[in-house]
Amino acid sequence: MTFIARFGQIIRRVITDEYIDLYVLAATASVFTVLGFLGISDIKVLSSIILALLAVLAFSQVRSRRHVAEIAKMQRSDPLSFFGTSFPEDLARRRAGASSLLLIGVSMARTIQASSRVDLRQLLRSGGSMRVLLLDPANDELLRAASRQRSKGLTLDRMRSRILTSLDELEDLRANSNGRLEIRVASFVPPIGVNLMGAALLK
Repeated sequence: MTFIARFGQIIRRVITDEYIDLYVLAATASVFTVLGFLGISDIKVLSSIILALLAVLAFSQVRSRRHVAEIAKMQRSDPLSFFGTSFPEDLARRRAGASSLLLIGVSMARTIQASSRVDLRQLLRSGGSMRVLLLDPANDELLRAASRQRSKGLTLDRMRSRILTSLDELEDLRANSNGRLEIRVASFVPPIGVNLMGAALLK
């Protein structure tokens, strides 16, 4: 690389730097401080330069305060805002083409017992892996707690039936596919339902 090309890169980097105004401010102040000390610049020139430097400094302060305000606004935002309130339209396609899947919920009836079962079977038959965590259907206290949290107010027996049906469907999937399916029951009520696709999380 020639000296001219290297010098051009340095100039472009300096010009596009977000702190260019501070660099100019520091350099100009240093130069005119030396000139004033040596008596080369008179008081009128120095006064004009000082006013100009103050204007640049004020501009930098305004920009800095805007950045701080943006950061503060981001921190005040809802940390759960990136969670969706509904499933994306292409969830079935993405789930069927995933290499791994993690499902966590109370009974996962809508996912395991409905049309999504076809997508889960395709995932497993293509060599994918899946982990599922549901409530323990033998734990009556746990089912009562989950029932109280449900807006539909499912009875204990109805919730147990839905979980057992999901477990039966999962056992059928595991028996008739070449993929890896791990089924577990939880001793706590999951605060949220999870449909997580990502091979790195299931190793």
